[in-house]
Amino acid sequence: MKIGILTFHHTTNYGATLQAYALSQTLKRQNHDVEVIDYRPQVAINHYRKKIFNAAKPIAGKVPVKKKIKYSLAGLLKYFRMHYFLKWNIKLSRARLYDRAQLEEFWAAKEYDVIVCGSDQVWCIDSMRGFDSTYFLDFSKDVQKARKISYAASCGTTQTWGSHDEKIGTLISEFDAISVRDANSRDLLSKTCERPPTMVLDPTFLIDFSEFFQSSSLTQKPYLLLYIEGGLNKSHRTFVKSVASSQNLEVISIGDPIGLGQSLMSVSPIDWINYFHGATYVITNFFHGTVFSIKFKRQFTSIYKLSKASKTPDLLRRLKLEDRLLDGVNENTLSKHLSPVDYSTVNQVLEKEIAQSKRFLKEALV
Repeated sequence: MKIGILTFHHTTNYGATLQAYALSQTLKRQNHDVEVIDYRPQVAINHYRKKIFNAAKPIAGKVPVKKKIKYSLAGLLKYFRMHYFLKWNIKLSRARLYDRAQLEEFWAAKEYDVIVCGSDQVWCIDSMRGFDSTYFLDFSKDVQKARKISYAASCGTTQTWGSHDEKIGTLISEFDAISVRDANSRDLLSKTCERPPTMVLDPTFLIDFSEFFQSSSLTQKPYLLLYIEGGLNKSHRTFVKSVASSQNLEVISIGDPIGLGQSLMSVSPIDWINYFHGATYVITNFFHGTVFSIKFKRQFTSIYKLSKASKTPDLLRRLKLEDRLLDGVNENTLSKHLSPVDYSTVNQVLEKEIAQSKRFLKEALV
Protein backbone atom coordinates (compact mmCIF):
# COMPACT_ATOMS: atom_id res chain seq x y z
CA MET A 1 0.00 0.00 0.00
CA LYS A 2 1.34 3.44 -0.93
CA ILE A 3 0.87 5.99 1.86
CA GLY A 4 1.51 9.72 1.93
CA ILE A 5 1.87 11.56 5.25
CA LEU A 6 1.04 15.24 5.60
CA THR A 7 2.40 16.73 8.81
CA PHE A 8 4.81 19.30 10.26
CA HIS A 9 8.18 17.75 9.49
CA HIS A 10 10.46 20.54 8.26
CA THR A 11 10.88 22.51 11.48
CA THR A 12 13.48 23.43 14.08
CA ASN A 13 11.44 21.58 16.71
CA TYR A 14 12.83 18.17 17.65
CA GLY A 15 9.47 16.73 18.66
CA ALA A 16 7.80 17.68 15.38
CA THR A 17 10.59 16.12 13.32
CA LEU A 18 10.71 12.95 15.42
CA GLN A 19 6.95 12.40 15.36
CA ALA A 20 7.11 12.50 11.56
CA TYR A 21 9.91 9.94 11.64
CA ALA A 22 8.04 7.75 14.13
CA LEU A 23 4.80 7.66 12.14
CA SER A 24 6.57 6.94 8.86
CA GLN A 25 8.60 4.15 10.52
CA THR A 26 5.53 2.62 12.17
CA LEU A 27 3.78 2.39 8.79
CA LYS A 28 6.94 1.28 7.00
CA ARG A 29 7.39 -1.58 9.47
CA GLN A 30 3.92 -2.77 8.45
CA ASN A 31 5.40 -3.26 4.96
CA HIS A 32 3.82 -0.19 3.37
CA ASP A 33 5.49 2.16 0.89
CA VAL A 34 5.54 5.38 2.90
CA GLU A 35 6.68 8.92 2.18
CA VAL A 36 6.18 12.28 3.83
CA ILE A 37 4.72 14.85 1.44
CA ASP A 38 7.32 17.61 1.49
CA TYR A 39 4.91 20.50 1.90
CA ARG A 40 6.63 23.60 3.31
CA PRO A 41 4.29 26.61 3.32
CA GLN A 42 6.07 29.93 3.13
CA VAL A 43 4.57 31.18 6.40
CA ALA A 44 6.28 28.32 8.25
CA ILE A 45 9.59 28.86 6.45
CA ASN A 46 9.55 32.53 7.43
CA HIS A 47 8.72 31.65 11.04
CA TYR A 48 11.62 29.23 11.46
CA ARG A 49 14.07 31.56 9.73
CA LYS A 50 13.08 34.26 12.19
CA LYS A 51 13.62 31.88 15.11
CA ILE A 52 17.18 31.22 13.96
CA PHE A 53 18.10 34.88 14.18
CA ASN A 54 16.17 35.48 17.42
CA ALA A 55 17.83 32.62 19.28
CA ALA A 56 18.95 34.88 22.13
CA LYS A 57 15.42 36.19 22.81
CA PRO A 58 14.68 33.95 25.86
CA ILE A 59 17.62 35.47 27.78
CA ALA A 60 16.51 38.18 30.18
CA GLY A 61 18.07 41.62 29.86
CA LYS A 62 20.26 43.11 27.17
CA VAL A 63 22.30 40.58 25.22
CA PRO A 64 25.72 41.62 23.82
CA VAL A 65 26.02 41.61 20.03
CA LYS A 66 28.71 38.90 20.08
CA LYS A 67 26.44 36.60 22.06
CA LYS A 68 23.54 37.28 19.69
CA ILE A 69 25.76 36.30 16.77
CA LYS A 70 26.91 33.18 18.62
CA TYR A 71 23.35 32.07 19.32
CA SER A 72 22.20 32.83 15.77
CA LEU A 73 25.03 30.69 14.39
CA ALA A 74 24.04 27.91 16.80
CA GLY A 75 20.45 28.23 15.55
CA LEU A 76 21.64 27.98 11.96
CA LEU A 77 23.70 24.87 12.76
CA LYS A 78 20.67 23.29 14.41
CA TYR A 79 18.60 24.05 11.31
CA PHE A 80 21.08 22.23 9.07
CA ARG A 81 21.31 19.27 11.44
CA MET A 82 17.53 18.96 11.42
CA HIS A 83 17.57 19.19 7.62
CA TYR A 84 20.12 16.39 7.28
CA PHE A 85 18.23 14.18 9.70
CA LEU A 86 15.21 14.50 7.43
CA LYS A 87 17.28 13.87 4.33
CA TRP A 88 18.90 10.67 5.62
CA ASN A 89 16.17 9.19 7.79
CA ILE A 90 12.78 10.07 6.33
CA LYS A 91 11.62 9.33 2.81
CA LEU A 92 10.30 12.62 1.46
CA SER A 93 8.38 13.16 -1.76
CA ARG A 94 10.73 14.10 -4.58
CA ALA A 95 8.84 17.32 -5.16
CA ARG A 96 9.24 20.09 -2.60
CA LEU A 97 5.99 22.01 -2.37
CA TYR A 98 5.75 25.63 -1.22
CA ASP A 99 2.17 26.58 -2.11
CA ARG A 100 -1.23 25.17 -2.99
CA ALA A 101 -0.74 25.35 -6.74
CA GLN A 102 2.37 23.17 -6.51
CA LEU A 103 0.63 20.79 -4.10
CA GLU A 104 -2.41 20.35 -6.35
CA GLU A 105 -0.20 19.73 -9.39
CA PHE A 106 1.78 17.17 -7.38
CA TRP A 107 -1.40 15.48 -6.17
CA ALA A 108 -2.83 15.19 -9.67
CA ALA A 109 0.22 13.24 -10.81
CA LYS A 110 0.78 11.16 -7.67
CA GLU A 111 -1.07 8.03 -6.72
CA TYR A 112 -1.55 7.17 -3.05
CA ASP A 113 -3.81 4.51 -1.61
CA VAL A 114 -3.96 6.36 1.71
CA ILE A 115 -3.10 9.84 2.92
CA VAL A 116 -2.49 10.29 6.64
CA CYS A 117 -2.81 13.70 8.24
CA GLY A 118 -0.83 14.11 11.46
CA SER A 119 0.56 13.85 13.97
CA ASP A 120 1.27 17.17 15.74
CA GLN A 121 -0.79 20.37 15.84
CA VAL A 122 -1.93 20.15 12.22
CA TRP A 123 -5.42 21.34 13.19
CA CYS A 124 -4.38 24.23 15.43
CA ILE A 125 -5.70 27.28 13.58
CA ASP A 126 -4.51 29.65 16.33
CA SER A 127 -0.83 29.02 15.56
CA MET A 128 1.49 31.07 13.35
CA ARG A 129 0.34 28.95 10.37
CA GLY A 130 -3.26 30.08 10.82
CA PHE A 131 -6.05 28.19 9.07
CA ASP A 132 -4.54 26.13 6.26
CA SER A 133 -7.22 23.92 4.74
CA THR A 134 -4.44 21.80 3.22
CA TYR A 135 -4.12 19.98 6.55
CA PHE A 136 -7.80 19.07 6.33
CA LEU A 137 -6.97 17.38 3.00
CA ASP A 138 -9.25 19.53 0.85
CA PHE A 139 -6.79 19.31 -2.07
CA SER A 140 -7.47 15.59 -2.52
CA LYS A 141 -10.95 15.95 -4.00
CA ASP A 142 -11.97 14.81 -7.48
CA VAL A 143 -8.48 13.83 -8.65
CA GLN A 144 -7.81 10.45 -7.13
CA LYS A 145 -9.67 8.47 -4.51
CA ALA A 146 -7.31 7.97 -1.60
CA ARG A 147 -8.42 6.87 1.82
CA LYS A 148 -8.21 9.79 4.28
CA ILE A 149 -7.01 9.22 7.83
CA SER A 150 -5.93 11.45 10.68
CA TYR A 151 -3.48 9.99 13.16
CA ALA A 152 -2.94 11.74 16.52
CA ALA A 153 -3.88 15.09 15.00
CA SER A 154 -4.03 17.91 17.52
CA CYS A 155 -5.96 21.16 17.61
CA GLY A 156 -3.43 22.56 20.08
CA THR A 157 -4.95 25.45 22.01
CA THR A 158 -7.77 25.95 19.47
CA GLN A 159 -11.13 25.61 21.23
CA THR A 160 -13.40 26.90 18.48
CA TRP A 161 -13.21 26.96 14.68
CA GLY A 162 -14.91 30.36 14.56
CA SER A 163 -15.87 31.39 11.03
CA HIS A 164 -14.26 28.21 9.64
CA ASP A 165 -16.62 25.90 11.54
CA GLU A 166 -18.87 24.87 8.63
CA LYS A 167 -16.02 24.35 6.17
CA ILE A 168 -13.94 22.33 8.63
CA GLY A 169 -16.96 20.24 9.58
CA THR A 170 -17.55 19.38 5.93
CA LEU A 171 -13.90 18.50 5.32
CA ILE A 172 -13.58 16.34 8.43
CA SER A 173 -16.78 14.46 7.54
CA GLU A 174 -14.97 13.23 4.42
CA PHE A 175 -12.28 11.42 6.45
CA ASP A 176 -12.51 7.65 6.57
CA ALA A 177 -11.00 7.40 10.06
CA ILE A 178 -10.25 10.11 12.61
CA SER A 179 -7.97 10.01 15.63
CA VAL A 180 -6.57 12.74 17.87
CA ARG A 181 -3.99 12.77 20.64
CA ASP A 182 -5.60 14.93 23.35
CA ALA A 183 -8.93 15.59 25.04
CA ASN A 184 -9.29 19.18 23.79
CA SER A 185 -9.04 17.97 20.18
CA ARG A 186 -11.49 15.15 20.88
CA ASP A 187 -14.02 17.53 22.41
CA LEU A 188 -13.74 20.08 19.60
CA LEU A 189 -14.02 17.42 16.89
CA SER A 190 -17.00 15.84 18.66
CA LYS A 191 -18.86 19.14 18.31
CA THR A 192 -17.86 19.45 14.66
CA CYS A 193 -18.65 16.02 13.27
CA GLU A 194 -21.12 13.25 14.03
CA ARG A 195 -18.43 10.65 14.70
CA PRO A 196 -16.43 11.10 17.91
CA PRO A 197 -12.71 10.70 17.13
CA THR A 198 -10.56 7.96 18.64
CA MET A 199 -7.96 8.96 21.21
CA VAL A 200 -4.48 7.65 20.40
CA LEU A 201 -0.91 8.29 21.51
CA ASP A 202 1.62 10.49 19.80
CA PRO A 203 3.49 8.29 17.26
CA THR A 204 6.78 8.74 19.13
CA PHE A 205 5.37 6.25 21.66
CA LEU A 206 4.99 3.59 18.96
CA ILE A 207 8.70 2.94 18.30
CA ASP A 208 11.65 2.71 20.70
CA PHE A 209 14.25 4.72 18.69
CA SER A 210 16.90 2.13 19.62
CA GLU A 211 18.38 2.43 16.12
CA PHE A 212 19.79 5.77 17.26
CA PHE A 213 21.15 4.75 20.67
CA GLN A 214 24.89 5.36 21.01
CA SER A 215 27.17 2.89 22.78
CA SER A 216 29.16 5.59 24.58
CA SER A 217 27.69 8.33 26.76
CA LEU A 218 27.66 11.91 25.51
CA THR A 219 29.00 13.01 28.90
CA GLN A 220 31.01 11.32 31.65
CA LYS A 221 29.11 12.74 34.62
CA PRO A 222 25.51 12.12 35.69
CA TYR A 223 23.38 15.03 34.54
CA LEU A 224 20.08 16.81 34.82
CA LEU A 225 18.75 17.48 31.34
CA LEU A 226 17.02 20.81 30.88
CA TYR A 227 14.81 21.18 27.81
CA ILE A 228 13.01 24.50 28.11
CA GLU A 229 11.21 26.82 25.72
CA GLY A 230 11.02 30.54 26.44
CA GLY A 231 12.75 30.76 29.81
CA LEU A 232 12.01 30.10 33.48
CA ASN A 233 10.67 32.27 36.26
CA LYS A 234 12.67 32.77 39.46
CA SER A 235 11.01 30.00 41.47
CA HIS A 236 11.43 27.47 38.66
CA ARG A 237 15.10 28.40 38.26
CA THR A 238 15.58 27.84 41.99
CA PHE A 239 13.82 24.48 41.66
CA VAL A 240 16.20 23.38 38.87
CA LYS A 241 19.23 24.32 40.96
CA SER A 242 17.83 22.51 44.01
CA VAL A 243 17.20 19.27 42.11
CA ALA A 244 20.67 19.35 40.55
CA SER A 245 22.35 20.12 43.87
CA SER A 246 20.45 17.50 45.87
CA GLN A 247 21.25 14.78 43.32
CA ASN A 248 24.81 15.96 42.61
CA LEU A 249 24.05 16.41 38.92
CA GLU A 250 25.55 18.76 36.39
CA VAL A 251 23.01 20.69 34.31
CA ILE A 252 22.92 20.31 30.54
CA SER A 253 20.47 22.49 28.61
CA ILE A 254 19.42 21.54 25.07
CA GLY A 255 16.56 24.00 24.68
CA ASP A 256 16.51 27.78 24.56
CA PRO A 257 19.50 29.47 26.23
CA ILE A 258 18.43 30.39 29.76
CA GLY A 259 21.76 30.82 31.54
CA LEU A 260 21.71 27.59 33.55
CA GLY A 261 24.37 24.89 33.17
CA GLN A 262 26.02 23.94 29.90
CA SER A 263 23.98 25.25 26.98
CA LEU A 264 23.93 23.06 23.85
CA MET A 265 21.58 24.79 21.44
CA SER A 266 22.36 22.97 18.22
CA VAL A 267 22.41 19.24 18.99
CA SER A 268 21.30 16.90 16.23
CA PRO A 269 18.03 14.95 16.61
CA ILE A 270 20.07 11.80 17.24
CA ASP A 271 22.08 13.45 20.02
CA TRP A 272 18.83 14.91 21.38
CA ILE A 273 17.44 11.38 21.71
CA ASN A 274 20.60 10.19 23.44
CA TYR A 275 20.65 13.09 25.90
CA PHE A 276 17.17 12.04 27.02
CA HIS A 277 18.11 8.37 27.07
CA GLY A 278 21.16 9.00 29.27
CA ALA A 279 19.74 11.60 31.67
CA THR A 280 19.39 10.96 35.39
CA TYR A 281 16.66 13.59 35.69
CA VAL A 282 14.79 15.70 33.13
CA ILE A 283 13.10 19.06 33.61
CA THR A 284 11.12 20.28 30.61
CA ASN A 285 8.16 22.39 29.54
CA PHE A 286 7.90 20.77 26.09
CA PHE A 287 5.26 18.17 25.24
CA HIS A 288 7.76 15.89 23.52
CA GLY A 289 10.26 16.50 26.31
CA THR A 290 7.67 14.93 28.60
CA VAL A 291 6.98 12.13 26.10
CA PHE A 292 10.63 11.09 25.80
CA SER A 293 11.16 11.31 29.57
CA ILE A 294 8.34 8.78 29.96
CA LYS A 295 9.49 6.61 27.04
CA PHE A 296 12.96 6.23 28.51
CA LYS A 297 11.66 5.89 32.09
CA ARG A 298 13.50 8.93 33.37
CA GLN A 299 12.80 10.72 36.62
CA PHE A 300 11.32 14.00 35.45
CA THR A 301 9.40 17.17 36.11
CA SER A 302 7.13 18.72 33.49
CA ILE A 303 6.77 22.46 34.06
CA TYR A 304 3.32 23.83 33.26
CA LYS A 305 3.27 26.14 30.24
CA LEU A 306 0.09 27.85 29.09
CA SER A 307 0.75 27.17 25.38
CA LYS A 308 1.00 23.44 26.20
CA ALA A 309 -2.03 23.43 28.52
CA SER A 310 -4.15 21.25 26.23
CA LYS A 311 -1.39 18.70 25.59
CA THR A 312 1.00 17.92 28.43
CA PRO A 313 -1.44 17.89 31.39
CA ASP A 314 -3.80 15.70 29.37
CA LEU A 315 -1.04 13.17 28.61
CA LEU A 316 0.04 13.07 32.26
CA ARG A 317 -3.55 12.46 33.38
CA ARG A 318 -3.96 9.57 30.93
CA LEU A 319 -0.78 7.94 32.23
CA LYS A 320 -1.59 8.69 35.90
CA LEU A 321 1.42 10.99 36.21
CA GLU A 322 -0.32 14.21 37.23
CA ASP A 323 2.06 14.59 40.17
CA ARG A 324 4.97 15.21 37.76
CA LEU A 325 3.42 18.49 36.59
CA LEU A 326 4.91 21.58 38.22
CA ASP A 327 3.14 24.94 38.31
CA GLY A 328 3.60 26.73 41.60
CA VAL A 329 6.52 26.04 43.94
CA ASN A 330 6.22 25.62 47.73
CA GLU A 331 8.15 24.02 50.60
CA ASN A 332 6.95 20.51 49.62
CA THR A 333 7.70 20.75 45.90
CA LEU A 334 11.28 19.45 45.97
CA SER A 335 10.60 16.34 48.07
CA LYS A 336 7.50 15.58 46.00
CA HIS A 337 9.36 15.70 42.69
CA LEU A 338 12.36 13.79 43.99
CA SER A 339 10.07 10.87 44.80
CA PRO A 340 10.75 8.28 42.07
CA VAL A 341 8.22 7.68 39.32
CA ASP A 342 6.50 4.30 39.68
CA TYR A 343 6.93 3.08 36.12
CA SER A 344 5.41 -0.33 36.87
CA THR A 345 2.01 1.37 37.06
CA VAL A 346 2.72 3.72 34.15
CA ASN A 347 3.80 0.87 31.89
CA GLN A 348 0.53 -1.02 32.42
CA VAL A 349 -1.45 1.98 31.18
CA LEU A 350 1.04 2.76 28.43
CA GLU A 351 1.03 -0.77 27.02
CA LYS A 352 -2.75 -0.67 26.64
CA GLU A 353 -2.64 2.78 25.02
CA ILE A 354 0.10 1.73 22.60
CA ALA A 355 -1.83 -1.41 21.61
CA GLN A 356 -4.99 0.63 21.02
CA SER A 357 -3.08 3.21 18.96
CA LYS A 358 -1.49 0.56 16.75
CA ARG A 359 -4.83 -1.19 16.35
CA PHE A 360 -6.50 2.03 15.21
CA LEU A 361 -3.78 2.64 12.63
CA LYS A 362 -3.94 -0.91 11.29
CA GLU A 363 -7.74 -0.95 11.02
CA ALA A 364 -7.93 2.56 9.57
CA LEU A 365 -5.81 1.58 6.58
CA VAL A 366 -8.29 -0.99 5.24
